[in-house]
Amino acid sequence: MYFYDVNLLAALAGAVAMMFVGMAWYSKPMFGKQFLAFNNLTEEDVKNGPKIMFLYGFLNSIVTSFMLAFFLQKLGANNTSSVVTTALLLWLGLSATTQLLPWIWERQNGQLTLINVSHQGTGILCSALVMNLF
Repeated sequence: MYFYDVNLLAALAGAVAMMFVGMAWYSKPMFGKQFLAFNNLTEEDVKNGPKIMFLYGFLNSIVTSFMLAFFLQKLGANNTSSVVTTALLLWLGLSATTQLLPWIWERQNGQLTLINVSHQGTGILCSALVMNLF
């Protein structure tokens, strides 16, 4: 099924890929401990926090994946090389720059900013690669 020339199944698969990247990225073996420490959170805070946050995160991933698919299609990215290049340029120009604002204006910890910016870049890249399979 398509909407605005976007394969909705591909966009959904891309969103799921983004969620898996997030689960791995913020796990204990990767950056979870640092993320919690920089945000003054404990594991209990996350476990006892509102579960609706995960739904919001997934909805965010769906919108991001859909828009990524839309631009990949409109820009004619139809092979792995052009998909990777376009996804990385979109991330750099739209996502990374926006995510740097808390570091610039709110004095967010630089390491936390790097964790979040690199997570988003990896998620966007993985989403684009998964959608390229469709």
